[in-house]
Amino acid sequence: MKDTFPKDAIRPDPRTPEAKAKDHTHEKLYSGLPAVWLEKPQSTWFLPSQRNQSTSYSCLYQSAATAIESINRNVQSAIPYKLRSGGAGSQGDFLQNVGDVLYNTGTVLESDCPSENMSDPQIDATPLPSPMTVKATGYRTIGTITIEAVAEAVQAYGNCILIFSSNTQEWQLTPVYLGTPTTFGHAICATDFTTISGVKTLICRDSAGQFSSPTGVRLITENFLNSRCRGAMYLLGAKIVPPISPVDANASNTVGYWTKFFANLKAWYLGLPQPYPNIPLGSA
Repeated sequence: MKDTFPKDAIRPDPRTPEAKAKDHTHEKLYSGLPAVWLEKPQSTWFLPSQRNQSTSYSCLYQSAATAIESINRNVQSAIPYKLRSGGAGSQGDFLQNVGDVLYNTGTVLESDCPSENMSDPQIDATPLPSPMTVKATGYRTIGTITIEAVAEAVQAYGNCILIFSSNTQEWQLTPVYLGTPTTFGHAICATDFTTISGVKTLICRDSAGQFSSPTGVRLITENFLNSRCRGAMYLLGAKIVPPISPVDANASNTVGYWTKFFANLKAWYLGLPQPYPNIPLGSA
């Protein structure tokens, strides 16, 4: 059987040059160590859960779910794909919007809101959870994409989402650049790196292409990265978002709210009446 890829799940970035110039980039901000390349036994490769996007165009958000899982070790949902820039009925998204959605809105566990093995219409028909419980703490793009920069991101933060243009002849377990016309745009997530027979290689999770790679692994060499990669972004971290009390939602981000909450907690511990009954202990 052959893999079936959406023609192009990567939308053009519609932002102005001025807006793009404000991006937080690896080149400007990374101050960590250079990547340390070792030939790692396959049994030690770090690989988050295998994902399956089925016929949806959600590869960017599936890859983002892998990126967050690489940070917090919990399987995340790609349901924020519902918030893609083109809205319901559109196909795919652009890279920076994915970062903005995860930073501003967040996501939930896959077990709370399944997002795999679905089509775009099925994802669009799924109610968006409220509240979202996990947010990215920030993200950076890589302007000049090199295997060293991607490996540095993976070494420091555990993830790097990569965008490729390719075709099914090239796109094998270890893709090989043939220079033939591209037929799809697709995103995967690098979660580790190694050398294989002396060749620097990024170890990635791919949510599509299960027939060419039944385990959902994609091995990207420096040559293929240089030839076909057209976008890279990594998440800096992930944080749990505490639920907001429906009783006191407007005050939940204020010092006053938490002062009252802890006053209630102290009273409960001492067996006394809670002084602020409109702020239940179960709200935070």
